[in-house]
Formats: sequence, structure tokens, C-alpha cells
Amino acid sequence: MTDRAFQRSLAAATLCGLLLRVLWPEARPVHHDESVNWYFVSGVLRSGWYDYDPGNYHGPLFFYLSAWARPIFGDGLWVLRLPTMLLSAAMVPMVWPLRHRIGPRAASLSGWMLAVSPSLVYFGRDAIHETTLAAASLGAVVFALRWLDGRHRHDALWLGLCIGAMVTTKETFLITGGSWAVGGALAWMVGGRTAWPDRRTWGWALLGFVLLFVPLYAGFGRHPEGLLEAFQAFFRWGDRGMEGGGHDKVWWMWPKWLGVSDGVLVLLAVVGLAAAAIRRDPWAVF
Repeated sequence: MTDRAFQRSLAAATLCGLLLRVLWPEARPVHHDESVNWYFVSGVLRSGWYDYDPGNYHGPLFFYLSAWARPIFGDGLWVLRLPTMLLSAAMVPMVWPLRHRIGPRAASLSGWMLAVSPSLVYFGRDAIHETTLAAASLGAVVFALRWLDGRHRHDALWLGLCIGAMVTTKETFLITGGSWAVGGALAWMVGGRTAWPDRRTWGWALLGFVLLFVPLYAGFGRHPEGLLEAFQAFFRWGDRGMEGGGHDKVWWMWPKWLGVSDGVLVLLAVVGLAAAAIRRDPWAVF
């Protein structure tokens, strides 16, 4: 695939993904969490900051990201969901830097999968935290790879910002981090021993993380105790996760739902993993 063909394909995928998310928002029933989130967004607009509570609905970033549309467009279901819709659609062009790693054809296919994935489209039309976490996670992987390849401090800064966005969105970022650790270990085992980036750039990654974590949890100086409460949240949500809290199901229910919603992607992932292991391709295994 030529560079021009790749650019056209990714542009078409981006437009398709955007239209699938922003058109006919009323076709997606309102989730009860959306009304709760709208209440907190209203609080941000009234006071100018989010009063973080570790027992109350995850991190602060989502509410700040959701607050900008209302003063511009007013009230309405479309306005409620617009920031999430745009962020979900923005995941498609994120594959642009990956063309150097996986090739333009594979990057193009990845963009189309992100654009039309049933689960990503479904939750991309929903004003809840999960899409923000997914987008930040993809961004972190992309900038981590750019940092490993180029050793540039601006990529380290963006990596820190993406990880900061994950941490300030939802406590379940730990699950994503755990999956990265497993993938990284497997990639290392098949020969992915790469040189670490220049240590002089590590501070930029930390700076990016701090730039989001500290002001958001501290309420921009109005709620400094939020920095401690950010860690207390793990104990509260850990207990809820272990006890179920209404989310517990028989073990096979989750793969069943994944198979129903994105069965083709699951099949491709299994086949791809087997092929990557046979070819001993560290990046593909990760």
C-alpha cells in the first residue's frame, strides 16, 4: 500500500468512525450513569472545579473533558455525549504513527477496525468513563513506541500525559497496566529485548503525569486532600470489585459477550497471536 493510499484509507476510516458515533444520538438509550455524570459536570460548570470523592464515581478528568460542550451548544442528549463521541472517533487516526511498525496495510486495517468495532461504537456513543480510558490507553501505547524508537523527550511527555489521563479517569487503569505487563513479558520472551530510552528523557514522562495527576485530584489547589484520596479509592473499589457490587457474573459470561459483540476481532486476535508466536515477532505478540 502506498503512502497516498494509506492516507486516503485512514481519512475515510476516521470520517466513517465519526459519523457512526455522532449521528442519531437518540438511537442509543440513556444509561443511568450518564445522568449521574451530567450532574457532576453541572457541578464543575457551577464551581469551576471538581470536588473529588474516592467513594464517588471514579476520577475527575472525564468531568472536565465533558464540561466544555455545554456552554457552547447548550443542553441536550447530543451535547451530553459529544465529547465522548469525538474522543472515541479520535482513536482511529491514532494508528498513523504505527504504520512504521506494522506497515501501512496493517495500520489501515487497524484504523477501520477501530472505526466500526461494535463495542467501541456502542460505548463511544455513551457519556461514561470507559471511552476516555480506552483512548488514553491507546495513546500511551503509541507514544511509548515512538519514545522507544526516537528517544525524543516530547514523546516521553505525551506518554506521561496519556498515563496521567488513564489514572485520573478510572481506577481500572490497573487492569490495563497488568495486561501491558503480561504482553511485555511475552514480547521479551520471544526476543523483544530493546534498548531503554535515554535516561535524560525519563523526567519528561514523569512531568507529563504530574501535570494531570496533581492539579486534577487537588481540585486546582482547592482540594489538596484529593491527592491522598486518589490512593484511598483503590481500597474502596477493590472491595467492590471482589464483592461484585452487581457486576459479578459466571466466568463464561464475559467471553460470551465479547464473542457476540466483537467475535471477528477475537478470532483475528487468536490467529494473529499464533502467527506472531511462530514468527517470533515481539511487537505483534505484545
